[in-house]
Amino acid sequence: DGRYALARKIIKIDHHPNYDPYGNEMFVHTEAAAVCEILATWFQEENIRPDSLTASYLYKGLLTDTLSFSTGNTTCNTLKAAAYLAESGIDIPGLSRELFDLSMDEFRLSAMIRSTVVIEDCGVAHLCMSIDDQKKFNLSGSDARGHIDEIGHVKDFRAWAMFTERNADGIIVYDGSLRSKEIAVNEIAAVYGGGGHRNAAGVKGLSREEMDDVVARMCISAEKQL
Repeated sequence: DGRYALARKIIKIDHHPNYDPYGNEMFVHTEAAAVCEILATWFQEENIRPDSLTASYLYKGLLTDTLSFSTGNTTCNTLKAAAYLAESGIDIPGLSRELFDLSMDEFRLSAMIRSTVVIEDCGVAHLCMSIDDQKKFNLSGSDARGHIDEIGHVKDFRAWAMFTERNADGIIVYDGSLRSKEIAVNEIAAVYGGGGHRNAAGVKGLSREEMDDVVARMCISAEKQL
């Protein structure tokens, strides 16, 4: 809300590459897998014990940013941060179920995503959800792209992307979430004003041609690693 304007200082805490420096102080640690890792590590170093609710939020942030500790930037420090949060009495299995268990509608959505994904010979998988399909499942574009993990656990996929169609003042544009096992998808996203970290990035407001180019660039990067 508007109270941020009353602050005496702006402090930036981030784990993405610092392409946009700002604030009176910056704590940017690109080696961290998540901002929640940075905060949990700081709490531990300062001997601050977060309450169960705070620890739950931070633990969920670790789970989602690391795709359940499966991304390439997950380190021993990430797990140490999770262990420190766990000491606050959080419900570890309950939080995992809260984040990853599917409702019946989500189960049907998962089936649709898996049946429509396009698989390129280079090992890149991608799909685009139309405005009509978003309405069918009562999803915003952001919520729809949040289901990108449905295509993320296939051994043969080196990188994957999920795009959503959007009407921007009468012009159809595409927003996308990009993921990879090794490819630097943040560098591809940066070409179109997007960003993120090496294995997870996003782009917004692309034309159809630009969306196709993003996939083509992912394929080129994937083929270089073959």
